Amino acid sequence: MNAARAALDPAPVSLTRRQDDAPAFPGLSAVGDRFGRGLADVLARFGFGEVHVRADASLMTNVGEWQSTRSAQDALLRFQMNPMKGAMLLSLPAKLVVQLVDRFFGGDGIFTDSHKEFSPAELRLLGRLGEACLPLLAAAWKDVITIEPQLMAMEPDGRIPALGNPQEPIAVLPFAVSGHYGQFEIQCVFQQAALRPVEGLMGGSASDVAEPVDTIWQSLLGEAVMQVRLPIRSVFARPEMSLEKLVSLKEGDLIPILMPRHVPVSIGEKLFAHGSVGESNGRTAIKIESLL
Repeated sequence: MNAARAALDPAPVSLTRRQDDAPAFPGLSAVGDRFGRGLADVLARFGFGEVHVRADASLMTNVGEWQSTRSAQDALLRFQMNPMKGAMLLSLPAKLVVQLVDRFFGGDGIFTDSHKEFSPAELRLLGRLGEACLPLLAAAWKDVITIEPQLMAMEPDGRIPALGNPQEPIAVLPFAVSGHYGQFEIQCVFQQAALRPVEGLMGGSASDVAEPVDTIWQSLLGEAVMQVRLPIRSVFARPEMSLEKLVSLKEGDLIPILMPRHVPVSIGEKLFAHGSVGESNGRTAIKIESLL
């Protein structure tokens, strides 16, 4: 009976990635690395001292499963990522926010489990932390897409704003934060529909797509291309005559032609320009009048 009951008891959903799982959006890895480095600097400035932030691989889940893994005390910052559609959420554990405020005012950063709701000072710091993330987000995404992030709202009581129904697919980008004051997990949460149109996220990071340019090779190639010789041709006249006159031609006969005002200039078989006929340094020459 106890075994059957245990089998029916619900188990918490874990967002921990198994080693053989493939990342949901490979291109998010480079974005996460850049954002993580900036986030470490921000946390240090807010009084956390030396801190290490590691971006883990993105995970696919849905709103309902993700919400079941969160604490009701976690804080949420909601960002608009124009021109990307939808919102990004930054989920911060309550312990991190409380300790940041304590350290900011010279405390020892001790957190007690008796915390119930954020104080006005903690809410102000939460807003300042969100504002500090704006340039970090813009810099983290610059190699993938140019965005103008805006802090739209704070949700300090654990509510999830405007992410859709519980079955709405989302991508979670987790960050492992470790330092003198403990270990935490911060999460960036994106709607799947907002990420799919972004070129570069599905096939790899921006560094995978854009190979570094060999400027020396590029310069030598340009010089070599500039030395390629192409045939230039111009037709001065196209006289016409009857077959009777054509078959009666003999040496010394003259074929009258009218020199046109403008003549075509072709490269290979492609018309390149129109020019006028003249003389230069004792030679017949063509002056380019218009390029096509």
